[in-house]
Amino acid sequence: MKKSILLPLLALLLIVQSCANGQGKKNETKDGATITAGSNLTRKQYDALLKSDKIVLIDFYADWCGPCKMMKPFLEEIAEEMKDKVVVIKIDADQNSELCQELSIEALPTLIVYKKGTMMWHQVGFAPKEEVLKYLK
Repeated sequence: MKKSILLPLLALLLIVQSCANGQGKKNETKDGATITAGSNLTRKQYDALLKSDKIVLIDFYADWCGPCKMMKPFLEEIAEEMKDKVVVIKIDADQNSELCQELSIEALPTLIVYKKGTMMWHQVGFAPKEEVLKYLK
């Protein structure tokens, strides 16, 4: 197997393993375009999620966050419409407070776009779909 395929598979395996241990949850759209990371995600696991040939859109959210709820439908649309180019990873900030502290995530929602492991965009607060799409091309 190619090295570029092994790293994303390892990241998914780590998420699935944490779900199997009852430490988190994993939800996917029909085609696997959205991943909801489990709780207590480590920095090492987070970094592994970024190693993808696709653009990675990280969504730090909370169930109680109004702007997060407003963005959820169009983030799901983006995940489905751009599944060949983009993977959307949702991380519940309440379940991953240590990771958020380590990454200096201080407000929600926070969106981060990575291309080949390099941060290309960082947005704190609500962003309309059109704004998000600009950074996914």
